[in-house]
Amino acid sequence: MIFNTDEFTFKNRVFTAEASDFSDGRFMAMFNQVFDDACDQGFELTSSRTGKKVKMTFEKAHRSEEGDITHWSFIPYRNTSFDKLVVFND
Repeated sequence: MIFNTDEFTFKNRVFTAEASDFSDGRFMAMFNQVFDDACDQGFELTSSRTGKKVKMTFEKAHRSEEGDITHWSFIPYRNTSFDKLVVFND
């Protein structure tokens, strides 16, 4: 599935959003197989400004001291225009 940069907030080289921003199962689509020849999970992010597409790969789920997931982080594949993308578990 393809996501657009307009769906995220961008600050300090990091895109952010809340999981509830993605209804109808779109959030789970962030964990699809992103490469045909590898098992990496992720999605494609399209720049609303340039139209350029970047593959985002799932880095890890971050947990609180109680063990609850606080957020998920994704890193761009072969792209240096931003550092990462974070989706918060709201």
